[in-house]
Amino acid sequence: MNDCICLTQVLSRPVSTRQCLFDPIAVNKSHTPPIFTSHQIRYLSTPQNSSLLAEEDTWLSKRMMNTRLKLGMAPRVKPYYRLRGLCLFQSVEKVNWIDFFRVFNMPDTFHSWFLVIELHMWMTSVRCSDEGKEGELIKQFSIEYMWEGAQKRAKKLESYAPSALRKGFDDLYEEFVAAFLMYDHGLLTSDVALADVLWYRFLQRNCDDPEKLELLVKYVRKQVFVFQIHHLDGLSKEDFIDRINFTWLPLSEKTYL
Repeated sequence: MNDCICLTQVLSRPVSTRQCLFDPIAVNKSHTPPIFTSHQIRYLSTPQNSSLLAEEDTWLSKRMMNTRLKLGMAPRVKPYYRLRGLCLFQSVEKVNWIDFFRVFNMPDTFHSWFLVIELHMWMTSVRCSDEGKEGELIKQFSIEYMWEGAQKRAKKLESYAPSALRKGFDDLYEEFVAAFLMYDHGLLTSDVALADVLWYRFLQRNCDDPEKLELLVKYVRKQVFVFQIHHLDGLSKEDFIDRINFTWLPLSEKTYL
C-alpha cells in the first residue's frame, strides 16, 4: 500500500504519542518562540517589499564577477559563491507563503513565515548537497543571508527589547538545526515518516486533516524530485552554480493528482 494512503496513521495517534521518531526539542521547552507568534506581531510576514536584502548592493559585484569569469580573468573564488548563496536565498524568498498560510490555516506571524522559508531552504540544501564542496559553500552562504533577512524582518518587532529578540533567535537557531535533521530523516525513510515530521514541525501539531497533510507530503516529494531531475539530466556543476534560480511548484491539489 502506498505510504501516502496511510497518512491518517499519523493523525490517528494520541497527541501525546504523535511525535517524530526523535524529538531534539526538550519536552519542557516551547518549540515555538513566543515572541515570534504573538498576535501583536501579525502581518509582519508580509511587508510590501518581500525581499529585505537589497539587490542594489550586489548588482555591480555580480556583473563584475560574471564579466571576469566570461573573460577567463578569475577563478570562482569565495566571494563568487557568496553571491550565488544570495541568489539562492532570493529565490527562496519568492515562495508564495500566503498560499501556505491559507491552505494550512497558519497564523500570519513572523514564525509562520520562518517555517515556510525554513522548509524551502532545506529543499534547496538537498539539491546543493549534490554539488560537493561548492554546493556546501553556497548552502552555507544562503543560510547566512536567510538569518540576515530574518533579523531585518524581526527588527519590526519594536515592542520587544533587543535582548528578548536575541534570545528568540537563539531558540530559533536550535529549532532550525533540528528541523533540517528531522526533514532529512523523513525524506530518506518513508512518506509516513515525512508526514510525521511535517505535522510536528511545519504544521506545529495544529492539523487534523489528513488530506492537507498528504498534499504537503506530495508537494515536498515532487519539489525535491524536480530538483534532482535537473541533476540527473546532466546539468553540470558549473551550469548549476552559474544559473542558480530555484522555481517553485504551485501549492495546488490539481498539481499532484
